[in-house]
Amino acid sequence: MQECLTGIKGLEVHDTEIVATAQLGATALDSIAKAMDFLLDLCNFTAAGTLIRMCRPMALLKLFQEFPGLMACDATEVREAIDETLGIGAGGALARKDYSRFFTLLSSCSPKARPRFLSELSPLTKNMFKDLDNPLFIDAVRMMRKHIVALGANARETGLRSLLSIAGDLDPAKALAMKCLVWPALTTLDQSHGDLFKLARLPVMTRRLLEDLPGSLRSRVLRVAVDQVVAERSVENVNRLRELASLSNEIDTHLAIRLRSRITRALIGLPGQWDEAASEICAQIEVAFSVELRFQIALDKLSPADQKIQQMSNEALKANAKARDFRNAMRAGNLHEAAEMIRDSQDLAFRAAASARLLEVAVDKLAEVGIQVRERQRTEPEDDEAAKKQTSVAHDIALMLVVTGEPRHKELAATVSSLVGAPKFISMLLEKLEAPGHDLRGRVATALPALCHSDLSFELDFLLGTDQGQQWLAQAVIDYLLGANLSDATTVVPVFKALAHRVDLQAALRDSRRLEQRMASIRFDPEQLRECATHLHQWLPGWRLLLIMTPDSSLFQDRDPDLRLAVMAIDAVAANAEPGGPIEGIDGLASARLDGWLIQKALSAMLQRRVTDKPLLSDDALSNVMRAVVRDKVLAQSTLEWIEKCPQEQGVRLYTALVSLPRESPPAAFNEKEWEQLWNLASTKT
Repeated sequence: MQECLTGIKGLEVHDTEIVATAQLGATALDSIAKAMDFLLDLCNFTAAGTLIRMCRPMALLKLFQEFPGLMACDATEVREAIDETLGIGAGGALARKDYSRFFTLLSSCSPKARPRFLSELSPLTKNMFKDLDNPLFIDAVRMMRKHIVALGANARETGLRSLLSIAGDLDPAKALAMKCLVWPALTTLDQSHGDLFKLARLPVMTRRLLEDLPGSLRSRVLRVAVDQVVAERSVENVNRLRELASLSNEIDTHLAIRLRSRITRALIGLPGQWDEAASEICAQIEVAFSVELRFQIALDKLSPADQKIQQMSNEALKANAKARDFRNAMRAGNLHEAAEMIRDSQDLAFRAAASARLLEVAVDKLAEVGIQVRERQRTEPEDDEAAKKQTSVAHDIALMLVVTGEPRHKELAATVSSLVGAPKFISMLLEKLEAPGHDLRGRVATALPALCHSDLSFELDFLLGTDQGQQWLAQAVIDYLLGANLSDATTVVPVFKALAHRVDLQAALRDSRRLEQRMASIRFDPEQLRECATHLHQWLPGWRLLLIMTPDSSLFQDRDPDLRLAVMAIDAVAANAEPGGPIEGIDGLASARLDGWLIQKALSAMLQRRVTDKPLLSDDALSNVMRAVVRDKVLAQSTLEWIEKCPQEQGVRLYTALVSLPRESPPAAFNEKEWEQLWNLASTKT
């Protein structure tokens, strides 16, 4: 390192120390970069920090170019030295009103170091920004916006107003860029600041104006232009969307496709009054896409760029058709059809926009019958007719919300059902299914086969979306298996296929001995068994026990009720994906009531059981079981002894499941040394 630094003007190198007689400039950068590389390799961050402080601030920026690894270093001593050196330079530049140098130096400071200097830029003026080149201008506005957003409410409003006022005095391209960059910060304010939203409104977009912008901002500006139309939700703004759709015919193809896709998704979430205008704009966009596609297909050979454009055009064209179909369904009042479109779509942007629109309509329809769902309030109906209408509308809306598959919609559906009464909903659903019976429990069991077919997926989704519906379905499965004619396995396959991964049976499995007798009468052929196991490795507790009871397994020949309990416990923890979660079943088996050999016998039978080409216990399920076993040291030790006697394939799976547990996190029953020894033993056996 001394060789690197010897001869640099401003440094005196002695045997054990280096003294700076002046700040180091650009001429010393090569030598400083080599010395810095040497110091960081040795992790001598204190010396590296000292060397950084010897550099002039602008020379330090050039050093980053010579040695990019310096900016990536997160050592506190190095980071503090960089901030201190650049901060001194930024302070000097600010004093001289050299704003270009000020923002240049500040952009390389850590976010933690910037607020002190940015707070000195008060009041903000046009001169601070007008002479900055485009990349620095963008950095400066972003830094200032982030700083302002972190302030208190009053200071935030004042700061954003200052930025937007300055934008009015800048040239058109910079004014557009500043409004675009400030716009996201306005989402932290409420609608009472309408004048700020007006200040941030972008001008009419033209091709010339876009071309004057930095390339990195063009797509963002167009996105903000569309978002502003959506935010204002004014029918008068339809012309702004028409203008943007027309602009897409004049600009770069990649930009045009993004703009059209953005407009398409925005149209999904706009109010119903937009239907006619939305259809017109969708048609306009579709024509533009079709022309592009015909042109590209006509080419003898597509270049990679053309292929990418064609792919983007196809995707955006599909999105446009999807938006049109969604709005048509909403206009026709087919809310369930619209909900199904959301559920079946993999397009996250479409799901978000369509879900928001559907939710808005749902809340309005509920309010019409006296249910203020967001306030969790319900107005008592005036008469029986109004009560029936309220329940019917609430039922249809809740069912529709569950169908979308969106978690927040399911929560809202549960709120609606709780306000009106879940039993009323279930009773109404069963009336539609014409399910006979004297009570709800019996009627759900009677309706179970129908609910498990795809043409009633809405109704099943609704029941699964409510806690009470889940409980009724679990009990209905047991009641159905105990009461139905099970001589033909085809009556059971749909129940397994539709519900095994969606309904927890554990609480409903009380009369397991009688259930065992019933299940022992079912014989599945290989294809039926494969259908049952469609979602095998996502099965919830209880279903593996049912499969173990079929004639293919001889586990329960000795009719031992404790053995059934052992299978139930293993089944419960196998489906428990949360480390350290509730596993009372295994804890109970570790007590005096049941011996470890029962767990091991049950586990052995479950390991041997395969469902066509799948093991009954997946690797993840087996890891969950072993996580539960090692919570008790006696059970863990007896299980290890048993594993040694298992067939080789079983033993390897069990040891692998043990090794999958975190080595650095010993279970409560073991200290670190004991767990290390057990883990190492298991790893040598895999």
